[in-house]
Amino acid sequence: MGKKISLKQFLESGVWKEPTPFRFASFSLLFLSFFALLYLIPTKGHSSHPVVNGMVDLHGKDHFALALEGEWEFARNALTFHDWKEAEYTVLPHTWSDSRFGYASYRITIYGLIPGHAYCLRVPYMGTAYMLYLDRTLLAKNGVVGTSRENSRPGYFPQVVEFHAREDHAELILQVSNFDHRRGGAFQSILLADPDTVWQVDYWSYFIDWAFVAVFLTMSVYQLAFWIIRRDRAIWLLATLLLVIGINGMVGTPNVLIFTYLPDFPWELYQKICYYLSYSIPVLLLLFLYELYGGMTHKSVFLLLVPYAAILLFVTLSPARFYSPINSWFQIYAFLLFSVGFAVVFQALIAKRPGSRVLLIAMLILFGSVLSSAYFSNDRISMGTYLPLSFLEYYNIHIRLNSLPVNVASYLLLLMLINLLSLAYFFKHPDVTRRKISNKEMGGNLSLQKQSRELGLSGREQEIALLMLQGKTNKEISDTLFISMSTTKTHISRIFKKATVSTRSELFFLFYNGDSSVVDG
Repeated sequence: MGKKISLKQFLESGVWKEPTPFRFASFSLLFLSFFALLYLIPTKGHSSHPVVNGMVDLHGKDHFALALEGEWEFARNALTFHDWKEAEYTVLPHTWSDSRFGYASYRITIYGLIPGHAYCLRVPYMGTAYMLYLDRTLLAKNGVVGTSRENSRPGYFPQVVEFHAREDHAELILQVSNFDHRRGGAFQSILLADPDTVWQVDYWSYFIDWAFVAVFLTMSVYQLAFWIIRRDRAIWLLATLLLVIGINGMVGTPNVLIFTYLPDFPWELYQKICYYLSYSIPVLLLLFLYELYGGMTHKSVFLLLVPYAAILLFVTLSPARFYSPINSWFQIYAFLLFSVGFAVVFQALIAKRPGSRVLLIAMLILFGSVLSSAYFSNDRISMGTYLPLSFLEYYNIHIRLNSLPVNVASYLLLLMLINLLSLAYFFKHPDVTRRKISNKEMGGNLSLQKQSRELGLSGREQEIALLMLQGKTNKEISDTLFISMSTTKTHISRIFKKATVSTRSELFFLFYNGDSSVVDG
């Protein structure tokens, strides 16, 4: 019968810190469960809407900014101006629940307008084409609305339109069609206010989107510069990850920046680019963490990347109407990759690996942002803004304009933190904190870092070379660096090849004598 030990003895023994497949799988499952729970959180929605029974009343509202949300008249499978007998009420914004494909008309009447007064509407993109009429006069359009795939065309083009009230009331009709995307319907809010207010909202909205793009592209540039200096593959992967996130901001932010400046950009190509970028992000993140900390076998990483290759192939060869409806399955795969990445960082933190604390903080900021946005702003992952101060927006939920400064400050705070953490990673990277072999350890004039750079060793290869020169076995190297035996052997093979040696003795003699030439046995 085995000897019983207390919890304190177990923790002090350090056995719990040893990486095991079971513990790694447990961490991955824990983080994957967190992502799943985000869809089950009871969100804080609006307690009331300005649109009731197809009407909105502006009487007594001298200064206002209203998101036209609430009960619109709704005629499914009809593009109409006159026939509303079969119409029912539906709460906007919404997506079609009966079928993602089709067409529909929506109508509200706005009361309390001041004749001759200027008003303004900020109209986001709808899914995936719309036409907006004021008193049956076309105000704005996005794509071509139709009753079939043959006579419709998708498009994304947010707009700001001004109008002057002719009477004290006006009829607003929105016609929407979708035959190409997983979401059909009026799933975003139209903002009504005076022109100055709407243009202010529009300006800051674009400012936020461009700030997002600029910050990530800037981080990518200086991480690329670090890679040029160090030639470390982990830094190259980080630079690529930040570059992809920055480019993704051109297509994935609310204002769809690419269509703002290239309105005729092909919609199908746009969708493919979105999928390429969006699902490359978790892959690059996982490869970066794997290169940095290991924690998995090459075979495990390969198996995790097979679905990514399948997604890219499917998206490349198919139109959006085929791959867009199954995007939820793609998201589950992305969540799995993020979860595995979190498990790698968490185990690295337990093992006190360099930079693991910085990376974990960055990931926790992202988690906190998503959680805050999902709970307080009534936004899910597919539509959320991921703002760390979203809980403040909840208290101004009835007047969206009041939350604009919160959004701007929140985005700037988030981007500043990410930028600082990116720099912190550079200074915490193993290349910076890596110990040089001292004269006491090696008994000679040895500078591993200088010699390694001359040989073209990567950061991870330098770590392994250091441990080899200290007499560590392959098993000890694997345990120390938190990587598999096969990964260790692969790195050792690369070190021997770059150093043009075949044994550890030759490698020791090469570094000890400070000579990068071939050493004969």
